[in-house]
Amino acid sequence: MKDYTMSLLKFELIRKGTTQSSLIFFPGGPGLSWHCFEALINSLETDCSIYGITYNQVSCNESTYFNEQAFELTLLLQTIPNPILVTHSFSSMFVLSLRRLPSLKGLVLISPAVDNSYLFELPQRLKTYTKFDGTQIAANFWINPSDTSYAEYFKGLLPFYFRPDYIEDGLIMLDQCDFTHLPYVLCTQHFYPTFTQSYTPEIPTLIISGDDDYICPPSLFKDSLIFKGNNIQMAIIPDAGHFPWVDSLDSTLTAFSVWHETIIRSLTTPSQ
Repeated sequence: MKDYTMSLLKFELIRKGTTQSSLIFFPGGPGLSWHCFEALINSLETDCSIYGITYNQVSCNESTYFNEQAFELTLLLQTIPNPILVTHSFSSMFVLSLRRLPSLKGLVLISPAVDNSYLFELPQRLKTYTKFDGTQIAANFWINPSDTSYAEYFKGLLPFYFRPDYIEDGLIMLDQCDFTHLPYVLCTQHFYPTFTQSYTPEIPTLIISGDDDYICPPSLFKDSLIFKGNNIQMAIIPDAGHFPWVDSLDSTLTAFSVWHETIIRSLTTPSQ
């Protein structure tokens, strides 16, 4: 399979592999393109095929948008062999909101949350730790929501996402991305208000969190009794924020690669 475009999601082949396993990078935002993962993807040593998901800007039924997105994601995952899904923040939460994803062989949740309770503490947490007020930046976006203003909004909030020493690196990452504002608008209206975890993974799962992530801190999963199974590993990345592969690429890459190699061995080893 090569590139494949559905109504809401675009599925792109980034690198053709030599094995019957695939890594699919599903970005957050929502509305960022897969290019936000580019530094991590380019550093991976893997024989898997690598795919990226990008959000399409289309007219849709707003009330059923995320049901349709779930249908498309499920269908896409069924088209490729041994899919391992790599998610970030919103897309992690989106996957956890689903009832089941039977095709998945592995799941990576980066900077996730288990429900929407983190949103109620978020303003005070950001004010306490970053000393940065993004109120006017957010207001400017909502006055005139567009792809361009969404990019400006996201880039204007860099101090929330990245440690001070890595704000420039964060801007470089975001400059590589395409921005689609509609998923973010609909997420704010229809997803976050009711989000709670429905899917408890029974497949191999890796949770990656930056220890300086003020948006989705590691405690959200570290303190969860639900995610304690033998199939679940958690890697807390030192000196990293909401995009841990930007602040600390080597540590993120090590955690990912060790877990990934174990999964690939299990998929390629014949059952006894």
